[in-house]
Amino acid sequence: FIRHAQASIGHENYDQLSPLGHEQSEVLGRWWQSNGMQTGHVWSGSMVRHQQTLAGMHKHSTLPPVCALPELNEYDFKAIISAYAAKFPDDENLKQGLWLQILKAAIVSWARDEISADKLETWADFQIRVSAALKRIMQTALTAQQDALIVTSAGVMALVAQRSLGCDDAGLIGLNVALKNSAICEYRLSKSGLSLQSFNTLPHLADPALKRLQTRV
Repeated sequence: FIRHAQASIGHENYDQLSPLGHEQSEVLGRWWQSNGMQTGHVWSGSMVRHQQTLAGMHKHSTLPPVCALPELNEYDFKAIISAYAAKFPDDENLKQGLWLQILKAAIVSWARDEISADKLETWADFQIRVSAALKRIMQTALTAQQDALIVTSAGVMALVAQRSLGCDDAGLIGLNVALKNSAICEYRLSKSGLSLQSFNTLPHLADPALKRLQTRV
């Protein structure tokens, strides 16, 4: 699993890579190719930032055709934060503009069904759709006996990690906000399920000269 490269935080349209995000994706592609990485299947969400991350990788590496699944899309964090702000307008994090703290608090409230809004999916529905996509990917990989590469978002990756680790929703939210842009999570797949092998690694950005490309938002 790979988290998409840096999107356009602070802009009206978040769902597109920033200039730094494009650079992250290309560095990732060069690392993928130079290390002889291979995969039998490539999956992704259908969001622009997912597709642009793969496009950047594709410039410098050879990958199979991509199967895009909307079920691998991120939750609507803007709608969640808006619903949270409407219900808890006196939160000090909101007043100070502390984005990560706001996001974490908003997701906690969303997971507890404390907030809602028109057309905002529930936490349960988010879990159901991601689980459906994961089941399809796992079945395909097991049948073909091939590895899979999945480009998606932090919320989806945290949910997958939760299933492997058995942590509660509070633990999942901690995993969610910890994930860095273009970070890699590796799993071993067997008939009994997924076993987490590594979490939130950036081997393609290990060179100290590339430290400036290490971002979370």
